[in-house]
Amino acid sequence: MKTNYIVINKKSYKRHILNQKEKENFYKIQCKYDYYEFPVSKYENEETWLEALGLGCLGLAFIICMTEIITQWL
Repeated sequence: MKTNYIVINKKSYKRHILNQKEKENFYKIQCKYDYYEFPVSKYENEETWLEALGLGCLGLAFIICMTEIITQWL
């Protein structure tokens, strides 16, 4: 499996997703020290999906608790 890389400009924070060959050609044109470089996790999409699900459940629990508190107060 080929590894993809996220290359982020340090000043403008523009993101590029490149494979190994594209990354080598990219650095022939751009200065390597102007960019952050991270390998892309193959499970990255699942992590963001789980984070969204967790935040949704937390928000729902907050709304239910606040509704109970307000109805008891009234």
